[in-house]
Amino acid sequence: MRRRQFITLLGGAAAAWPLAAGAQQTGKVARIGFLGPSIINDPSSMFIPLYQALLAQLRVLGFNEGQNLVVTYGAVDDPRGLPVVATDAAFATLAQMRNTALLVAADPLFFTRVTQLVVLSARHAIPTLYSRREFAAAGGLISYGPNIKEDYRVLGVYAARILKGEKPGDLPIQRTTKFELVINLSTATALSLEIPDKLLALADEVIE
Repeated sequence: MRRRQFITLLGGAAAAWPLAAGAQQTGKVARIGFLGPSIINDPSSMFIPLYQALLAQLRVLGFNEGQNLVVTYGAVDDPRGLPVVATDAAFATLAQMRNTALLVAADPLFFTRVTQLVVLSARHAIPTLYSRREFAAAGGLISYGPNIKEDYRVLGVYAARILKGEKPGDLPIQRTTKFELVINLSTATALSLEIPDKLLALADEVIE
């Protein structure tokens, strides 16, 4: 994980990403402020597993929500409220171009619209590469990127160390070390694409 990424996740510089920040301990009860999109309260949100990974690691290290840990959730603007017309128009424009492929950036806004982006890619028959496994699992062609769930587990480790008294400035910076390549063969078939055997052999997961 890059230093800037780490500071963003722990320090609250980017409100679009859920993060654990403002950790403090009062008596025997630890308190953590959790700032993220308002969809954190939506049980169907794909952000939920990330929060769960962080809280699970805190439990392993002795901090249990409802016992000796209080988590206060704060919500920034819900990105689902943004206009979607631009997302549809952009795909229509891409579909008119020859030899078109699409790379979806690693942006939290796109992660709130996994199904919409995958459906539009399929509707316009555009081969698309994503940054998160969840896209390939939802029907996207290929995804390659860091294991964000693992990053959140590491955040749990760091939050626990801070709660136990370590100074944030004394903690080492860790880089993301685990990346995943996921290929959806059903989608490749629907797009009449043949995935090379060498690429399939490199994949961490092949969805058939």
